[in-house]
Amino acid sequence: MNPIIRYIEENRMERLTYADFIQLALYHPDFGYYMKDDKKIGVDGDFYTSATMSPMYATIIAKWFIEQVRVNQLPAAVLEMGAGDGSFAQVFINQWEEMTDETLVYILVDESPHHRRLQKDKLSKHHSVKLHFLQSLDECPTFSGLVFSNELLDALPVHLVEKKDDCLYEIMITSDQNVLNEVYIPIENQKIISYIEQMSISLYNGQRMEIPLFMDGISASISDVLEKGLVLTADYGYTDDDWLMPTRKDGSLRGYRKHQLIPNILTHAGEMDITHDVHWDSWIRFGEKYGLTFMQKWRQDEFLIASGILDELSNHSGDLFSNEAKKNREIRTLLMDSGISQSFQLVLQIKNL
Repeated sequence: MNPIIRYIEENRMERLTYADFIQLALYHPDFGYYMKDDKKIGVDGDFYTSATMSPMYATIIAKWFIEQVRVNQLPAAVLEMGAGDGSFAQVFINQWEEMTDETLVYILVDESPHHRRLQKDKLSKHHSVKLHFLQSLDECPTFSGLVFSNELLDALPVHLVEKKDDCLYEIMITSDQNVLNEVYIPIENQKIISYIEQMSISLYNGQRMEIPLFMDGISASISDVLEKGLVLTADYGYTDDDWLMPTRKDGSLRGYRKHQLIPNILTHAGEMDITHDVHWDSWIRFGEKYGLTFMQKWRQDEFLIASGILDELSNHSGDLFSNEAKKNREIRTLLMDSGISQSFQLVLQIKNL
């Protein structure tokens, strides 16, 4: 907790926003959760992603992109934002090399030095692919192709507001004897006020909401980098209509540690993943602002089925331990009603197509 406590004590107002707290807890160079060398994803980590649950996820997206390259006459180039340990890229590239001889340019962007080391180790054998390992989008040259991210937006810092006694407050964080507490401050940040007005947000008393100001900057950066092509964003989120549901009353900020849900993210700072649901309508509106035209939104299972995942099912001899049986189980896991697929969506935007 020391970097966060010190940050609060050194701040003139002796408080910090939730966005500042999340930035420190996840991305502090030494203390931040994503910056450490610890294993984060999978059975020995804190959470799962679709890309790590089954290689079929990246396989189907690779096949989908190959078709998009043909239909839209796009260059064979992919920029993966928040590329993590390189698991998605490894399967994607394997599938690409299996299906085509066309040279692929694959750019991996991730802030974590640990993740970039893992990416280089995983992908070192792919000499036919032009690989680039970058820390941020600012380092990326302009290109045409696909910009892809999987569970990136939900891990970016957000502000937190709440309506109380018919007034809107930003919830700030203070420290009392090294214990973090919340405090309600009338909203002073003009960007938050502008966001609430632009998105026509209306809260009821006692309702909280995350304010993703980061969406403006990241949409602008994607548009600056992408000359022509596709933006495919995979994450879990909600729409304007979903926000009216009573289940959204307390917002969606939460943590995951050893696969356990941690409702209070002020605990275990730097030792767990922090996430929130993505406001898709805001993401689409910011994209339109910067020339990224919204095309379609699917549930993950809808996208995978439309892209041909059912064709991957195999007949097998009844041996539950065969590769075919294992692949079939992975496909069912990605599609079944009680699984991860029902909670995830994919949003497609295009530029200059």
